[in-house]
Amino acid sequence: MSTGISDPLKRARTITLYTDIDRIKTALDITDTSASRVLLVDQIGEIYWQSQGAYTEAQFQALCDGVSMLQN
Repeated sequence: MSTGISDPLKRARTITLYTDIDRIKTALDITDTSASRVLLVDQIGEIYWQSQGAYTEAQFQALCDGVSMLQN
């Protein structure tokens, strides 16, 4: 599957999953799959933070804050 991605940078950060995508979308309340999504999830699957779309400094800081919260 990864050979279908010609850009080596995109291929390096892509994970191919063979699963029921509709089940995942429903569980995570994802209605739009056209943008990237980042989730901060604990060991039991609780979502503490999520973001969608292109990277921003504000999103990164919010993710760092969330990681700090989980570590305390």
